Amino acid sequence: MLQLLAAGLPSADHAALQERIKKAAPYFVKEVKVLMQPFAGNADLETDNKELRKTIGGQLDRILKSFTTHHDTLDACQQGFNISTYLAAKSVSNIEKTVKKAPAVKKQAGTGAGAATASAHPDLYQRLKQWRDIQADEHNWPHYMILQTKTMVELTNQLPTSKKELQKIKGLGKKKIEQFGKDLLEIIDTYRIDKSME
Repeated sequence: MLQLLAAGLPSADHAALQERIKKAAPYFVKEVKVLMQPFAGNADLETDNKELRKTIGGQLDRILKSFTTHHDTLDACQQGFNISTYLAAKSVSNIEKTVKKAPAVKKQAGTGAGAATASAHPDLYQRLKQWRDIQADEHNWPHYMILQTKTMVELTNQLPTSKKELQKIKGLGKKKIEQFGKDLLEIIDTYRIDKSME
């Protein structure tokens, strides 16, 4: 490639360079598309920390924007390289990405799949999460005030059977156990019965 560029011809007049670009562009368009996939679905991050979720979401948006621009400019080069076509594709990609970005939808805390997969019992985690959502609505509290994500994961991994065992779960103090302990033990007990455990 360096030898082709060293010839000193303008890129539009350099037949060998144009041929290389025409062959390489479709390959790299596919490769960039593969690399974009994990970021295209707006990865669902599960955390009770809003600031962390916002920071990571912003970084993922920047990565996706960069991949999109690379994809669009490579796509424009599939018929050969022309500086004005390349710059136009880059500009349009940047403008479209800015315009297409939908307004942020406020997510409930812990709506992603990350914690469920960290749990030894993802089905139980989903049951606890549904219960937590109902409790948060009834009490008009943020979700983390009912149960933090890490507490739900620990509950699904430990499967406590008594209030004494609930005391060993980090994030459950006396007040929460008094308030929610009976419900939590019922949910866990029902899960154990449904899964023929014990």
